[in-house]
Amino acid sequence: MHNFKKKDLKMETIETIKTKETKETKETKETIETITIAQPSTPSTFSLPATKSTRPYLLKLGQVVITPGALAEITDAGQTPFQFLLPHMHGNWGELCQEDKELNDLAVHNGDRILSAYKTVKGVKIWIITEWDRSVTTILLPQEY
Repeated sequence: MHNFKKKDLKMETIETIKTKETKETKETKETIETITIAQPSTPSTFSLPATKSTRPYLLKLGQVVITPGALAEITDAGQTPFQFLLPHMHGNWGELCQEDKELNDLAVHNGDRILSAYKTVKGVKIWIITEWDRSVTTILLPQEY
């Protein structure tokens, strides 16, 4: 599962996750503000409403990028990228076989790459991949990989 080779895409630099750890509760609060759309020539930004959660996240996303194809399918379904990112951050790996879910559970602790797979309400498969060092998370269609 974790042997992926991503197609070359020009990614614009983004800052998407703000992290604040409180000493009293030792919980992490993160706010997702923007997702950059990876495009070969014209960069665009898709803004999301700032959302705060007091529930600790299982993993950090780092910079979040989305391919044009994934953004088109998600918005065509009347959904937002955040609807797929939140379960991914909480360890709901979506529509994977049990073995791949278990590999993701291990990857959270040993630093391997994490893949989640979801479907839009129109049935289009969406992948979310968080890199091993948690520096980048990419939302893409499987055929864009």
